[in-house]
Amino acid sequence: MDLRLYQAFLIAFMAGLSLVLGGIFPLVLKYKKKEILPVVLSFTAGIMIYVAFVKFLFNGTLELGNFYSESRSFELASIGFFIGLLITVPMDMILLIFQRKFRVPKVVPIDRKKHIEYQLFLLIFVSITIHNFVEGIATFLTYFSEKEVAIPVILSIIAHNIPEGAVITMVIFKKTKRKDKAIIFCFITALAEPLGAISTYFFLHETLNPAHIGIVKAFLAGLLINTALDELIPGADMKGNHRLSMKGIIAGMLFIGILLIISH
Repeated sequence: MDLRLYQAFLIAFMAGLSLVLGGIFPLVLKYKKKEILPVVLSFTAGIMIYVAFVKFLFNGTLELGNFYSESRSFELASIGFFIGLLITVPMDMILLIFQRKFRVPKVVPIDRKKHIEYQLFLLIFVSITIHNFVEGIATFLTYFSEKEVAIPVILSIIAHNIPEGAVITMVIFKKTKRKDKAIIFCFITALAEPLGAISTYFFLHETLNPAHIGIVKAFLAGLLINTALDELIPGADMKGNHRLSMKGIIAGMLFIGILLIISH
């Protein structure tokens, strides 16, 4: 196996471990600088959005142009992009239906309320795990697609995994009052990241050829936009204010834009 494959798997595993690291923080620290979190989330969203459109989607369309006509290249790139963008929508819709079904009523017996809250927690747990699996795919593909943007994008994924891990452990600890159980659940969720990378390798390593690279890059662009719009920006708005989030997004775009100009 190529050394780069081992490195890609290791990076995906490290991205997953960042979730566990984030889960440990609220259990051992009392950090009150809450205004930093929306900036981090929106900053990483800015990096992902810029890279998705300026590098991956653009370069994917160009690479497809080596094998297909201009209109066909645009069509294939668009299909790949929207598959990546909408890949989590079916599962999110299913989870939303179940979440509405298990919504806690205002007046309900204590035992029934605890049961419903536990089911809601499981839905949150499954939702985060699914998104981590998708991020494992993004981490793996990014490492092979564009060297100059691989590290910033992967660091962005790691940066937003840390507060995500904190959410998981805080929810579990609040319910169980057990730190060990909170960390175990967080670790299980984190394993979805390297599992996504491994699944991507076994699915693509024999079928991928130069004509497919452009579609893969367009697909990856959609994945990054999915993460930014579905997780990072809503999370930043919830934990801060919209104006602060917009500044973070612009700062992230400016940072990665300057970095790419220097690297070229």
